[in-house]
Amino acid sequence: FLWLDHCREESSSTDGDGVAGNEDIPRCFQGLWVLDVRYSSSKLLSNTMMDFMAQLRELHVMGQQFDMGVLKGRLQNIRKLRVTKSHATASYYTDMGGLFSGKDKMELLDFSANSGHMTSFPAVSSCNSLETVIINGSTSLRYP
Repeated sequence: FLWLDHCREESSSTDGDGVAGNEDIPRCFQGLWVLDVRYSSSKLLSNTMMDFMAQLRELHVMGQQFDMGVLKGRLQNIRKLRVTKSHATASYYTDMGGLFSGKDKMELLDFSANSGHMTSFPAVSSCNSLETVIINGSTSLRYP
């Protein structure tokens, strides 16, 4: 379990995608099961960082600028996804139907109190284990 609250990266020690040159960082994230990121640098949830998190089972994002597109093709072991009080977008991918493709272990989706440009709820038909969906208070989210 890793909880990051109000964390920022040092600009002098990271490359263009927000990943430090230290080899221990990928190793740390590869075995991670739960990541809770609150009010921290959005670079912590970049494409490169998500690629390291192959075993991640729970992702909690709060108070972030978060592009849901980084999930496409990643996090195949995810069971719980909470994106709350965030500015959730889907700007990089127009195919929202395929966003959760291959995530058949997903049990919970929580999109509470979000704002942003993600105006349609992604299709979750491939999530056979999905038990709970929460979209309470999201200002722009609609189910198609």
